[in-house]
Amino acid sequence: MVFGKLGRKPAEYRTNTPRLANFVVSEIPPVSSVDYTTKVESPWQMLLNDEIGDCTIAAVGHLVMGFSVTEDDPRLQMMSNEEALTYYKIIGKYDENDPTSDNGVVMTQVLDYWRHPGIRINTIPNTILGYTYLSPKNIPLMRYALRYFGGLYIGVMLPKSTQDHMDYWDDIGDTQFLGGHCITLQGVDDNNDFYGITWGQRVRISSKFLASYCDEMYLVLNHHFKNVDGLKMDELKQALTLVHNQPI
Repeated sequence: MVFGKLGRKPAEYRTNTPRLANFVVSEIPPVSSVDYTTKVESPWQMLLNDEIGDCTIAAVGHLVMGFSVTEDDPRLQMMSNEEALTYYKIIGKYDENDPTSDNGVVMTQVLDYWRHPGIRINTIPNTILGYTYLSPKNIPLMRYALRYFGGLYIGVMLPKSTQDHMDYWDDIGDTQFLGGHCITLQGVDDNNDFYGITWGQRVRISSKFLASYCDEMYLVLNHHFKNVDGLKMDELKQALTLVHNQPI
């Protein structure tokens, strides 16, 4: 597996970001394991993340690739390298002629831009309703989110040990960090190991790793999900509308 570049700037936490846990009816409904990473027929792409620090943009492309499977919408497909570069330039202020401008992007800035004005995927305009925060230690809620919404957009402080264990990321007590990285989670098994996409490849990630090294986790709500068992969807949509009408 190719070890690509990082590019997630330090998290900018928003106190008005809705928490998914507040909109679940009573107890979180148990859900079976799911793995959308194996249902994608086209190869996952690097999206230039081996050359530049556009991981926050590449993760959008990977998440939408999963959406195209869960929603049975073949139009969405995979973001192109050209599209990834375009949005890294727009959101991250990257200049191809200035290597010092390759500084990554804040995840919430990418999500805000994805909501409005939107990001083109496979030339098709794509927008989201908004995003909610959830804790990387709340495994039942993470499983629930993956089952019903297709993926999670997460940020990790990547420990140095991952360079030698690219097939499985686990918490081995490593306190040496390479920097911030953004990936997606798009599957989970019966043992609560999660399946992520990074640098165009599938990686298995333990729940202990996420609890220790993940400091940003967002559920992205797009326009295709209507009614979800156990979720107060109308209330959540109202909360998202309120948030986006307020200053950050």
